Amino acid sequence: MSPTVTARVPDELKADMDEYDINVSEIVRDALEAEVRRQRRNELIKRGDELSQRIGDQIETERVVENIREDRESR
Repeated sequence: MSPTVTARVPDELKADMDEYDINVSEIVRDALEAEVRRQRRNELIKRGDELSQRIGDQIETERVVENIREDRESR
């Protein structure tokens, strides 16, 4: 069974969500997945920058991002 995540929202927002029959679980799941991807990408860029400094070569951030995208697409 999957863990449950809860959040408090104002009454007006909850009423609007009900009125528009918004699938809260789907939206929250999508938003959390997007945030995790963003955090991972930032972490990889940071690690790439740190590695670049350690080895003395200049690794361009754009190249690091390009490599990450290629790796992600290959999965």
